[in-house]
Amino acid sequence: MQKQPKTPAAARTKMVIPPADKATHALLSEALADRPLLRPGKMFGCPGFFLGTKAVAVLFGEDVCITLPQARVQTLIDTLGYRPFIAGGNRAMSGWALISPEQLTDLGSDSPLWDESIAYVKSKIDAAVKAKAAKASKTPTKARSVPRKAKTKGK
Repeated sequence: MQKQPKTPAAARTKMVIPPADKATHALLSEALADRPLLRPGKMFGCPGFFLGTKAVAVLFGEDVCITLPQARVQTLIDTLGYRPFIAGGNRAMSGWALISPEQLTDLGSDSPLWDESIAYVKSKIDAAVKAKAAKASKTPTKARSVPRKAKTKGK
């Protein structure tokens, strides 16, 4: 198998993270700050709201990225005019949709879309915990054939 040549540094595009828009940040905070499961945090320096360590919604410039199942993201993009989240101008990020400030204002804080995103992130966390537990239960433990000697003080 041949090794792929490295892409020259000049040809690579670096992801530029736009500064957070204060007005959009206020709208996002108004929509999600009172939800007890969520905590504020940052992803790649962008402020947002998280369930544990997983992002639910993150500010990206004047837009908000929201995570949902890919089929739901595609529906939003196709029917409601949301946009795919394209990181660094290279490729669309699976499971993320961009919400414009106007759409964010229309959503408000009681939109079912926020609940969908929170439920989706919770399902991802639950699945990861379940997978980790299953893996741990399949890992054989080594039985010691010779018992350890008890430590004694002063000898």
